[in-house]
Amino acid sequence: MRENIKKLVVKILSEVSQESVTSIPEDADLIISGILDSMGFLTFATKIQEQLDIELPFDKYLPEEFTILEKFITICENALNKN
Repeated sequence: MRENIKKLVVKILSEVSQESVTSIPEDADLIISGILDSMGFLTFATKIQEQLDIELPFDKYLPEEFTILEKFITICENALNKN
């Protein structure tokens, strides 16, 4: 399941950032690396929630946990397992 989530995340990142991000390290910070800005992140998070039919628990994690790709994928995985 994790690999499917990662593929979807990378696909949506490419759409939102309008850059090819086919190979991105899992420890990359999406904001610091310049892949997304704050508005881009909101668009990205919304699209992920729609595609996976989940609600990201923003109140349960630190904001910086959402911007690290590896942690973001884990958060999505956990949200899917709750459904």
